[in-house]
Amino acid sequence: MEAKREKGLCFNCDEKFSVGHRCKGRMSLLLLEGALDDSDVAEVLESEQTLRLNGVVNGKAICILIDGGSTHNFIQAQVASYLGLAITQSQHFTVQVGNGQSLSCLGLCSQVQVTMQHQSFTINLFVIHLQGADIVLGVQWLQLLGPVTIDLQSPYDGFLLARSTSTPQS
Repeated sequence: MEAKREKGLCFNCDEKFSVGHRCKGRMSLLLLEGALDDSDVAEVLESEQTLRLNGVVNGKAICILIDGGSTHNFIQAQVASYLGLAITQSQHFTVQVGNGQSLSCLGLCSQVQVTMQHQSFTINLFVIHLQGADIVLGVQWLQLLGPVTIDLQSPYDGFLLARSTSTPQS
């Protein structure tokens, strides 16, 4: 990740990074627990929104993708090993990624402490052979947050994520 930063490359797609950069290939991860209609998948992929930011796990820098189109939280198999995380067996299932490919879940990293933007979260991460981001946080994580404020104009990694402490006024 440090090498990409030094070369000015995007952490997700290896292209030159600049303000307003958008990766050509979209990444969306869907947990397949039963039969899924193709039209349902297409709808999720078209409406997805992703945000990228830096984080820390076990004192090591990681690239995190927050993806409202992903159902669960995922970590790259190689990154889980690099971070020294314990991988336990979990129920067998497949994950369908944005390009239509299905990947098998390799296990589960439980109770992983992830720090990003001065906030720490303890989350479970399914291990898959993922490319691009080190960790993908999906709807499973977003639902735990409750109301949040996202400032896309913030100079901190492109946006500032903060848990809302009051009800928004219309």
